[in-house]
Amino acid sequence: MLKTAPYIFSPPKFIYYNIDTLVFRNQLFLLLIFFIVFIFFVVVIIVNTCRPSRLRTLIKVIRYRLLNDLFSICMTPLFLFICQISGEKPGMLVLAATILLIGLGYVSWISYKIIQIKKLSELSGLLGDFERTESKVGLMYTPFGYVRKIAFTFGLGLAPFQPISTITLLLVLTFLIMVCVYFYQPFDNNITDYVTIFMESSLTLYVICLIILGLNVLSPQNSHNMGIFTVFLVTITMLVCLVWLIYLTVSDIRNKGCCPSVPIA
Repeated sequence: MLKTAPYIFSPPKFIYYNIDTLVFRNQLFLLLIFFIVFIFFVVVIIVNTCRPSRLRTLIKVIRYRLLNDLFSICMTPLFLFICQISGEKPGMLVLAATILLIGLGYVSWISYKIIQIKKLSELSGLLGDFERTESKVGLMYTPFGYVRKIAFTFGLGLAPFQPISTITLLLVLTFLIMVCVYFYQPFDNNITDYVTIFMESSLTLYVICLIILGLNVLSPQNSHNMGIFTVFLVTITMLVCLVWLIYLTVSDIRNKGCCPSVPIA
């Protein structure tokens, strides 16, 4: 029989869900996509490094843009999955260690590259929308986001019965990132800075609402009202960010075409 655990913020005696750590029933499809695409990217980069070809532009797109998109999509569900793997199966532990090392290695790698960067064109896939500044703190917005994901995922995966501690950690990290974006405003487009600040501020307020709801200190009616406010906040934030993203994408296509070239340092 599968183990059961309570949903976060739900009375344990009323609502339960199954903890299924079998890879073939849980994350097989995502694992296959991640490893196939990741291995393909790495092989292409290694071949180009050993024998430089005419595909330098493609290599830069893979190395700094597509790899980042891949990890942005897959890191949170895969890290949450490895937190549920038991120690009874050595093969599963090897798989978990491999995913962990790849994820942490990627975050460390892009952090090192950003610290050592001299020209934004060297990391155009990651920093194409950023402005050149003397401080590297603003350019670290993407690695900071990954650190927040990793901390929240491991907190939620390793301590599912103590969600308030994990949400509090998320609140602290989100607030620090919001302050960083507010003071450094790293993006070249000022409106993008404002949208990012609005997104981080909304996320901070959203986490505070989650903590209040999780502590169960409000009356049922007030909890209901706060739940409606939280949904409204998330919806508005998502719409604002989505509209601005579409606008930037359409403007970029009009100015540079559907397949813009990546500057080669």
